[in-house]
Amino acid sequence: MPVNFLNLPGLNVLDFKETETDNHVRAEPRVISRMCPHCGRSNETVKHAQKTLFIRDLTSQGKCVAIHLDVPRLRCKPCNLTFTASVPEIDTTRQMTERLVKWVGRQALEYTYAEIAKQVAGLCRHIVLKRFLHPLRRQMMRRWAPSNLYGCCRQRRTRFWRLSSGLADKI
Repeated sequence: MPVNFLNLPGLNVLDFKETETDNHVRAEPRVISRMCPHCGRSNETVKHAQKTLFIRDLTSQGKCVAIHLDVPRLRCKPCNLTFTASVPEIDTTRQMTERLVKWVGRQALEYTYAEIAKQVAGLCRHIVLKRFLHPLRRQMMRRWAPSNLYGCCRQRRTRFWRLSSGLADKI
């Protein structure tokens, strides 16, 4: 069994391949959540199939780390719907580890999105912008914006964008 150089306690490393620019790791989760996202039951799910997720992680030794994660697909008996089991330490909406998500969030306060994308091989600036800036702006809009942001005066819109760009205190 290969050494778990990922330092993610929730994953078992099955295989490891190193190229000139990338480290590819095949892994499986030690623990999964069997809770159905549709009806909320966890004791009545059965294994349905297997799915391989492609997850990005922080760079290691100057190389991009790609995790090929084998995750079970589950079927809920009461609602008869299938879903992918959720894995701790993995943010599946962004297809990244949670530590990479936190790192990019902290770097976004100091660097441009293009510079962050250069630091993490395999990410382009459009992905960083789409997966980090837009959700943060939506969150800030719900929190501080007036109910009719586009109908209000220009001064209020400018104030909102100044508030939303000062995210240093929020992350």
